Amino acid sequence: MNLALLVENLYVSNQLQSEEDVQKLADVGVKYLMCNRPDGEEAAQASFEQVTAWAHAHGIETTHLPVVMNQMNMEDVSQFAQWFAQHEGDVKGVYCRTGTRSSLLWALSQVDLGKVNAIEAITTVAQSGRNISGAAMMLQQLEPHTKEA
Repeated sequence: MNLALLVENLYVSNQLQSEEDVQKLADVGVKYLMCNRPDGEEAAQASFEQVTAWAHAHGIETTHLPVVMNQMNMEDVSQFAQWFAQHEGDVKGVYCRTGTRSSLLWALSQVDLGKVNAIEAITTVAQSGRNISGAAMMLQQLEPHTKEA
């Protein structure tokens, strides 16, 4: 498991594969967990249902927002932002295959809300070991939107 603190109270991880992975999340205080990966993306991945069973055994609430990277849209970003805001102040975790998709959802949501700019989002994600620089144009396009709001 490649677990990293993305920002205060938000951990990002690659695919959770065991109850021990979920235990590590519980150990750092995660109370809310979001999966951004569709079931069956890879043959050996643990299903969302299985991860939910492990999570509930450790007192962690789960949410499934499956996103295919090249089909991600602003509705996905909005749903992520709502979940993130709903649990503000609580320790949260997000995961997908590598953690990049989940990190990108965070970045897009925060730039769209005007909380960070594109460069800050890319830099923050890079510090957690993920690379979303390929989405720089998409992130930058959201910046004027936030300044008008």
